[in-house]
Formats: sequence, C-alpha cells, structure tokens
Amino acid sequence: MQGAPLADEILVVDDDADNRLGYVELLRLAGYRVREAQDGVTCLQAVEQRPPSLILLDVTMPGIDGFETLKRLRAGKHRDVPVILVTGHRVDAESIGSGLELGAEEYLQKPVRPAELRARIRALLKLSQARRELEALKRDQTAMLVHDLKQPLAIIALRAEFIEDEETDGEMKQSAHVIRQACRQMEMLINGVLEMSRVEAGQLTLTRAPVLIDDVVGETVAEMRDLATRRDITLELHAEPLGRASDVDRLKIVQVVQNLVGNALKFTPANGRIDVTVRHVANEVVVAVEDTGPGFGDANVTELFDRWHQTKSGRAKGGSGLGLAIARAIVEAHGGRIGAGPRVDSERGARFWFTLPLPPVAAAAS
Repeated sequence: MQGAPLADEILVVDDDADNRLGYVELLRLAGYRVREAQDGVTCLQAVEQRPPSLILLDVTMPGIDGFETLKRLRAGKHRDVPVILVTGHRVDAESIGSGLELGAEEYLQKPVRPAELRARIRALLKLSQARRELEALKRDQTAMLVHDLKQPLAIIALRAEFIEDEETDGEMKQSAHVIRQACRQMEMLINGVLEMSRVEAGQLTLTRAPVLIDDVVGETVAEMRDLATRRDITLELHAEPLGRASDVDRLKIVQVVQNLVGNALKFTPANGRIDVTVRHVANEVVVAVEDTGPGFGDANVTELFDRWHQTKSGRAKGGSGLGLAIARAIVEAHGGRIGAGPRVDSERGARFWFTLPLPPVAAAAS
C-alpha cells in the first residue's frame, strides 16, 4: 500500500533565529515540511543536498546576502526552484527591481502578514506544479515525434545512398550526396532533441569509470584536427599531465569536448586559431576552448546554455541551440561547472570552459 505523498518542503533562510522560528511555526501549521538555513552558504549547501519546493530567502544577511545567494541559485542546476525574497530594510524601487531581475518570484516586506505569505506560497507552488506537468507533457510529445521522424528519415537516407553509389550522372550523384548530408544533419538534430528530453526528464544516466581527463581531451582534439585543417584553422592542445583519474562517464565527457570544439570550429574563420587547454586548479580540472571567431557581441553569455537559445550568428550557422544545454547538463551531472566569456588575453574571440572534480592526491594514490 502506497503512503500519502510528501507535503511540499519550504527552505527558510534567515540569519535571525527568531525570524526563522516564526516562519517555521507558521509553515508547519499550514502543513508544509520545513528546513532551515542561517545564511547564504548553508542555503546553497541545503539546496545542493536536496532541492526544496520553494525558498523563503532573507535579503539582508552577513556574508553572502540574499541577492548574491539568489544569483548563485539561478546559475546552478536547481535554478527552477521558486524563491520569495523578504526584507525589512531594502524596499526601495531599485532593490525590488534588482531582486526580481535576478529571478525572484516575489519580493515581500517584513513583517509579512501570515495570510498573505501562505497565499503567495500556495500560488507559487501551484504554478510550479503546473509548469512541471506542462514540461512532462512536452517531453512525452517530443519523444513520440522524434520516434515518428526517425523511420522516414532513415528511408530517405538509404535511397540517397543507393543513388549516390549507383548513379553515373554527375549531377544526380551530387544531388544525392547533398540529400545524405542533410539527412545526417537532421539526424543529429533529432538525436539532440531526444537527448534534451531525457535530460529534462531526469533520465541522464552516467556510466562512470576512472578516466584521465587530459587523455580524453587530447584524443578528442586529435580526432577533430583533420576537420580543422580542412577549414584552414589551427587547432592546438595545451595540456598539463594530471596524474589523477576522475570518476566520469568517458563518452559523455567526449561529447562535451566535441560540442565545445565543434562550436569553435563553426564560428572561427579560415586562418583562425583554436586553443584547448587542460589544467588542474586545487581539486578540479579546468578544460577551456578559446577561438578567434567573432565572440559574443552583445549576447548575454548566461543565456547561451539555455535550451533552444541561439545568438544571431548561431542561427546563421544553422545551430539548433541544444548542444550547449546538453553539455551543461552533462557537466553538472558530474558535479562540475560550465561557463563562457571573452578570451583571457582580451583579443577578439570567445572562451568556453568547464570543470570536473579531481580526487584528492591521497585518494588517487590509494
């Protein structure tokens, strides 16, 4: 016999113990499960350990204040958790605007009336549940659509292959070749959509094994060097020997590197240069890909990793807007981080990077 579903859980974040106690009593009486955090750091740790249904976050706290905590939350893998900011001091229009721009769903002034707080929490939780149900419906429809597209696409590709192999007329052979290339591009897009739907459904599975990240990156770059040469682009690797294996899914990490280097190849002009670096910083390995392409211009780099997001140049190059979103999901599933920005030397171009955990030296030696 199945038990009753668990009540929604609220994470209360406030440096004032009396304030936390008041919120906890109010929310438990309303039927919610409640956890507490006394500052921004413990809030981020609690969310990483188990994401709550909603966060009630004080703005004015020592150390990491509510705004910075919210900024970090929205940049992490649990970025969709609803947040209500509460404050007794920062109620000017500029502060309210800043909080909402950072991604807060509500901005309330202390003392918050209990009835109002309960009502706003109920509304946000209902909205969050509706959003999850809509996303699940979209994933199901996407999976069915992808499945239905694959079979006719395979038939077209096979027919085009037969024509290209058997046809003696040069123009017909070229047309068949173009069709096959288009089919391959369409297959990549379909597979990307399918993989993204799995990621959104929480079905990204990792087959972990000890792997030397510098070797994986080196092998992947070597495999892509011929493509760079054909495009008159210099592709160089600068890797520190790490000497420590990371417990990762090798094929998934290869996919991330292929995506970032492939992205750089797409935007780097002839006679340009791409530099891939691998180095370790503390207990992390940092992999970076720098190119001499057009850079980001006025694009918001924080949006580059959102699904379906494309810059104007990305649309012109025929990108789907899924590759970087999938790369982010893979890296975060390994406990790493991913980002983008200008080149370190401030020259024209872009820099993409990701990190992966490295085991401590003692653990690696054992």
